[in-house]
Amino acid sequence: MTFVADIKKIHIEPTTVCQAECPMCSRTILGYHNGTMENKELSFNQFKTLVSPLLSNLNKVLFCGSFGDPIACKDLRVMMLWMLQKNPRLVIGINT
Repeated sequence: MTFVADIKKIHIEPTTVCQAECPMCSRTILGYHNGTMENKELSFNQFKTLVSPLLSNLNKVLFCGSFGDPIACKDLRVMMLWMLQKNPRLVIGINT
């Protein structure tokens, strides 16, 4: 059983929005967007609700993009600033 205090690292996929259309990506066929994935993103309020209970114990947060580019998330900057205000020792990584 995992307890909130035991969680030290989290991986977040803040959006499915991506402009790259990489040929090996599941969202493209022959280099064109295949239309099967709806563009959605995590709002700051949703993010805050999900992360607040964990934030004081976290060491690292990694924003990744398996199905989207984290940089395309409109609230990414606000999310990072808010987390650093609440937990200044936090390490934040971004994989695009």
